[in-house]
Amino acid sequence: MVKFDATDLSPAEEAFIERYQVVGVPTLLAFDAQGREQSELRRTGYISAGELLGVMHALQSH
Repeated sequence: MVKFDATDLSPAEEAFIERYQVVGVPTLLAFDAQGREQSELRRTGYISAGELLGVMHALQSH
């Protein structure tokens, strides 16, 4: 898991946000074992604990 403080970004964090087109906070990105983003699992804004678990379970099947 990677977490950024969006109020004080380093150049590497800014590059990550630009690369993955993060447009709001919080944003959850999910990556498979090969490092590919699973865009259908992306969430922006508040998510419940249950929804987070759902994303994690879905990621296990990729």
